Amino acid sequence: MYGRMGKIIHVEFLLVTFSLLGLQEGCCQHAALDPFTPHIIGLDKDSAAQTLVVKWNLTSAILEDEFNITFEIQVGRTENRAVIQTSNVSVIHKTNETVFMWKWWSELPLECTDHSMRIRSFLNNTWSSWSPWKTVLGNKAKEKPQLYPIVKAFKIGSTAYICCIPSQGATVTEIKYRKTALPLININNKTKAIKMDNLKSSHCKGDFQDCKDSAGHRRLNSVYVFDPPEEPQNVNCETRDLWTVNCNLGMLLDKCENSFIQGYFPKKKCVSSFCGFDVIPGQLVYNITVTIALENKQADATGSLTMDITKKVFPVSPTILSKTSTPRSVNISWTLKGNFSSIRLICQIITNNLRNPMNYTFEGKSTGVYHGLIDGLHPYTLYNASVRCAAAQHFWKWSEWSSPIHFTTKPDWGPDLWRQISPVAEGQNIILLWKYNFESSGPISYYKVTWEGQQTEVSANETQTEITIGNGTCLINVTAVDSVGSSPPSQIIIPSVSGRDESSIEPQRIHGSREGFIVEWQQKEWVTCGYTVQWCEVLGSPCSVLQWRKFPVENTSAFITSGNFRPGQRYTFSVYGCKSDGDWLLERKTGYSTELAPKLRPDVTQGEVTYSSVTLVWTFPENRENHTGFIQGYLITVQNTDKAELFNISIDDSSTKTFTIHGLEAENHYNFSVAAFSVAGIGPPGSTLVNTRKTLAYYIIILLASILIPVLLVVLLIRLTWPNRKLLKDLMMDFFGVPVRMDIKSLKLDHSLFEASRKTQAEEMKEPPFSKLEILDPKQESVLLMSASVYSSSENLYRSIPHLVRSHCSQSSHTDCNNQETDFSNLTYISEAPVKEDHSHCTFPASSETQMADPRCQTNPLIHNMDYIASDGITL
Repeated sequence: MYGRMGKIIHVEFLLVTFSLLGLQEGCCQHAALDPFTPHIIGLDKDSAAQTLVVKWNLTSAILEDEFNITFEIQVGRTENRAVIQTSNVSVIHKTNETVFMWKWWSELPLECTDHSMRIRSFLNNTWSSWSPWKTVLGNKAKEKPQLYPIVKAFKIGSTAYICCIPSQGATVTEIKYRKTALPLININNKTKAIKMDNLKSSHCKGDFQDCKDSAGHRRLNSVYVFDPPEEPQNVNCETRDLWTVNCNLGMLLDKCENSFIQGYFPKKKCVSSFCGFDVIPGQLVYNITVTIALENKQADATGSLTMDITKKVFPVSPTILSKTSTPRSVNISWTLKGNFSSIRLICQIITNNLRNPMNYTFEGKSTGVYHGLIDGLHPYTLYNASVRCAAAQHFWKWSEWSSPIHFTTKPDWGPDLWRQISPVAEGQNIILLWKYNFESSGPISYYKVTWEGQQTEVSANETQTEITIGNGTCLINVTAVDSVGSSPPSQIIIPSVSGRDESSIEPQRIHGSREGFIVEWQQKEWVTCGYTVQWCEVLGSPCSVLQWRKFPVENTSAFITSGNFRPGQRYTFSVYGCKSDGDWLLERKTGYSTELAPKLRPDVTQGEVTYSSVTLVWTFPENRENHTGFIQGYLITVQNTDKAELFNISIDDSSTKTFTIHGLEAENHYNFSVAAFSVAGIGPPGSTLVNTRKTLAYYIIILLASILIPVLLVVLLIRLTWPNRKLLKDLMMDFFGVPVRMDIKSLKLDHSLFEASRKTQAEEMKEPPFSKLEILDPKQESVLLMSASVYSSSENLYRSIPHLVRSHCSQSSHTDCNNQETDFSNLTYISEAPVKEDHSHCTFPASSETQMADPRCQTNPLIHNMDYIASDGITL
């Protein structure tokens, strides 16, 4: 039907080095125009596009003035960061523009090796220091080789690089393109690449690449070389204002053939990808003919499209004209370019305090003005609002959001309220605090506080009051009353006790300065009415001077200043998020304006002590809030007082309270001290003196000596006394011999002597002229034999035993028995029979001079076996 176009539409990718400026919220402080060292905050890679995007800012204070600044950017490749490109980027620094961005395209795929960037700035003819290198890593070796890029399209006549990463432990031996091995280019010690110049059109299935490594592994891949069309899209027509219709015809791709398109519209013919036509007044439905012609085919593909333009309305972005705000609402007016009188419109307004946009429906107008009211706002709060619109009946697309409009709601001049909550038996005890800086028409008479149907009045000189409420949610109003009237009521909502567990939120450490603290927090989507930062300015329990500041919902940081911040005092900042049911604790921050060295000393005791080690144990309240700095750890000082040696050991964990020191010397005196330290210095030490024990060898020698010395002495004594053992035995018997108690009955003298004589067959007894017997009391159940023998050493042994003495005189005796005195001083008490001697050669009485001369024959052995006592006056 229609002739084909005589040429192909060429679309080239333009790879341009450029810089972008970003925005960052926050206040700016003026600083002198000195060189600034850039700080790289991000380096991102797009492997498909082979591009790196680097973002940076300046490390010094942000400048308010507008000025020119130049950055020099170096790109390094491989692990050694070999510089492959240096680029200068000049920009104009503008107010509130503190984040810079630059995009770099790499001819080598980014997976092949590491890529790094660093930046320095040039200002006032002076270069700053280089920023540290920022690196994105390439791929590492795996079990199989890797070939990059993967399925990539290149433009005809262009130059391309292909790299190969060998398998683990192997090296690349060959890379082929179109079955031809090309020279290898060393990228790093593992990765190799080839360069392909002036690429030719590829086969429909692409041209193959082949990589081999020394381990015998292969990797195949393919690339396509042709003039790439634009990204394929369906034919699509829509209107943005109902005055014109725009169609995106798109470049369509049939298999691997290049193609082009042409379209026929009312009163117009288009031969490009995008085309449009004017709407005919009163006509809403249009027929559009589209023809697709393929490069290597003779036939054309033709189709038609019927379009109802009211069903494809994509409005332009609205333009906000004005806003009118009250303390708690705002009325926004905007215009929408186009003739929408034939349809209904739906528009949405979004503000930074709303989770979901608010919807408004209007009858369309021809370039008319529309209005929307937003309420539920907070007084004297910064907001921004945006508007978008779409067709209401046949929804197709939302317009883009309008540029935001910023506004601040009017103040209601009510007191700035805050509270302290503590549990009590009846519910919750609330200390209500307020600040009121508004100058009314007259002096404040009093403050009126109302809650849960109750009311109280507080003197104008007071800025706080205390009330008790239940455990549920409670709304409290405070109104300043003067002579003319009263201020609008300020409201604060006390959240329910249920679900409010503030003890589980641990404080995070921050570092302040003499000027104040920077407090940052995470933005929460559920926060709808701003943030409050609370801190105690004068420390105490409870806090005597509680301070707070409130911030809009878009804020995520605050700089807290005060003339009351003191060095060495820890301040805790609590961040609360406000929503419809009250303020909820989000985070806690704690820090010092200036840290000082610790003032407390650890309490040190000794644990286990050996000859070469000592275990120290100490106690220290490292988390106590009255410390003058954050406790970073402990410094242990070991001093050998015997040798004047000294060394230190640092422990960087403040929770560690025990440590064992090894490598000490035995039997030495050591002085151990432990001191806590902070970033500002070391505190006073706690000390203990320890003596290391003796070595194990010492105790073994002592044990052996305690056993061997007595043994050796006994052996030596035996050896010396062995020749005189018999004499020693007799002496021992004489010294230690003690009569043994003998159980005998009292004897009847006449009968007992007769029986003893008969049993022993002794000689007839001759009565001595005088004899005296000593008989023990029968109750003692023993009889001791008294003899005038050689055992005179025992003469007083039993003299204390009760006994009876009887005298006996014979009839034939001429001795005066009455006058006879008996001397018992020579009597000996014998407890056992003398040692039995050999009497076999003796006869009794002695019959020869030889026997009479032998002492062993002097005594009859039978006498030694007698169980009674005889005096020297009795002959047996």
